[in-house]
Amino acid sequence: MAYIQRHRFKLIPWPWTTMAWVRVPEGLEYTLYQVGDVVPRGQSVRCLPDEYARWYHAFETFQGELRSAESDVRYQHGIRYVSRPFADRTVIRRRWGDLMPNRRERSRASFERCAARMRAADAAYAPIRLVIEERLAEAHATEARTQAPGE
Repeated sequence: MAYIQRHRFKLIPWPWTTMAWVRVPEGLEYTLYQVGDVVPRGQSVRCLPDEYARWYHAFETFQGELRSAESDVRYQHGIRYVSRPFADRTVIRRRWGDLMPNRRERSRASFERCAARMRAADAAYAPIRLVIEERLAEAHATEARTQAPGE
């Protein structure tokens, strides 16, 4: 038995709203299913131990690739994380990217690379997501059947 919780991943909007020359591509929103022994607001689903391990590994890999792609595109646009006194980490934005020529083309190319990485990771995660969604549908149907006769 495993507990599954649905998550949505999309790019953090902060730096892109302040850069008028950046165009974030549409469709970079992905659905992930976190698998665990106890997950807050999770739904219980039947699964074998090897399925559990495979689902857990796929979630961790997919989420890591999405975060890595987002981190790379932020870095290419001049967003840096630095350590500061009395704070763990602070985000700074280097303005030199605003002044360089061909900034729109470079931004578009970096977002194309980011989108390609995210879509490739999504394609690798798709079979796992389909199996999890089928199990969730089965659990919903079983729960509905057990509640219907008692009414």
